[in-house]
Amino acid sequence: MTNGIDIELVDAFDPNDEREAFELADAQFGRYRPPTHGYLMLDRSPQQATWQPITERIGAAAATAQPRALLPTFTAPFPDRLADLDHWYSTHHVPEVVAVEGFSAGQRFAHRDPRAEHRRLALYELDADDLGAALDRLIGALPSMVQTDALDGSSIASWLYVAVER
Repeated sequence: MTNGIDIELVDAFDPNDEREAFELADAQFGRYRPPTHGYLMLDRSPQQATWQPITERIGAAAATAQPRALLPTFTAPFPDRLADLDHWYSTHHVPEVVAVEGFSAGQRFAHRDPRAEHRRLALYELDADDLGAALDRLIGALPSMVQTDALDGSSIASWLYVAVER
């Protein structure tokens, strides 16, 4: 199993920061919360990770190269439905999303604090030349994907971040 990760959403980019850096893209998701920060900083090997892996990283991008973009999706289950949510995400949803053209890898994480608002994170990596087209393909594929009633849809928070070139 891979190491845990830390994700920090920040207002400004510090070029001296050695973590992987991603800038908020223009793509907006109507049913998701508006983003409050312009940058996502990712540390794949922190000393004490906030997000612990609960699945292996799957997909073609098992290499360590920084992806072109990230789509972090923070979620929470309905009460007493965590096991159902974990099963659905690991068995159905992550593999279905990674199979969409333009998505190269996905992995799930659990927040270290079980009282956190978002107890789960699905981190999707994209390596498409046209990120908008990849998102359109995902949105088009969602109705045909296996669904679950364990996910509290009001908890979903997801935004597209593109890699900052240094």
